[in-house]
Amino acid sequence: PRELMWILGMLLGVITLVYAFTGYLLPMNVISYGASSVGVQLASYLPGPLGKVIPAILKGTTFPDDTLNRFFAIHVVLLPILLLAVLGAKVGLVFEAHGAHGPVEVSPKKGSRSRPLDWYPKLIFYSLNLFLVYLVALLLISVAFPINAGTEYTGGPLVANVIPDWYFVWTDVVLRASFFSGKYVIDGLLSMLVVILVITLLPFIDRSPVYHAAQRPLLTILWTAMIGELFALTTYGYLTTTVAPIASAQEIFLVYFAVPVAVFVFGLAIYRTSTAYVYNRGRFVGVKPVPVLRTQVEGSQK
Repeated sequence: PRELMWILGMLLGVITLVYAFTGYLLPMNVISYGASSVGVQLASYLPGPLGKVIPAILKGTTFPDDTLNRFFAIHVVLLPILLLAVLGAKVGLVFEAHGAHGPVEVSPKKGSRSRPLDWYPKLIFYSLNLFLVYLVALLLISVAFPINAGTEYTGGPLVANVIPDWYFVWTDVVLRASFFSGKYVIDGLLSMLVVILVITLLPFIDRSPVYHAAQRPLLTILWTAMIGELFALTTYGYLTTTVAPIASAQEIFLVYFAVPVAVFVFGLAIYRTSTAYVYNRGRFVGVKPVPVLRTQVEGSQK
């Protein structure tokens, strides 16, 4: 089922984040160990046995050998196995169960359709070209922004105001909210886990029969607002120099609500003036597929 495809994609995303978390410690400098220690400490706030088991598995009993060795083993042994297993299942479903298809095309006469694609040679060369583009971009970024190994951490107090790497900065800003600080940090962690769970179960929540983004305007706008807020939280985390709680009503609105509200209103305005609004008959939700006449199908087949 296509729902399983989505869930496998979410699992790949989670595995990628765990990859980033475990790999960040491997240089074993002051910043990387400080950020990793904060992550392990946050895991101790999880309810029930998870709050004890997960930190014990990650940290071990002897520093720094246990911690570094366990992160290294997870990073280079466990996660590659999980990644290959999930990726293999996803690729198998794509080409064995469903087949490969191009982007969904929407036509007022023919409705929604997606053209099947051959694995060889089209998709093979497309995937290779995409891989080369990513490789060149990665090399250029590496040359333009070389990584500094930093000062090796050999023990002692950690530096203050440790900011995680860019892919986790948004979580740090979320937990800076006054209603998620101190003893309420568990509420912030559970809130983020609930959001991830809702996104994972989205195919079971949204049962719309249409696939094109233009035919799902409300969901598309909400998704864009969420991505915009992630960028905004990351930018705010890098621009601020302190980790003081975000407490005032004005700060809370500007940091957590201004960007998604602006994107949502702007998205509604764009949709209202677009051809998709006419095609969807003014609907924001519950858009139905355009019925295709039998004569049109027969004509397209000819």
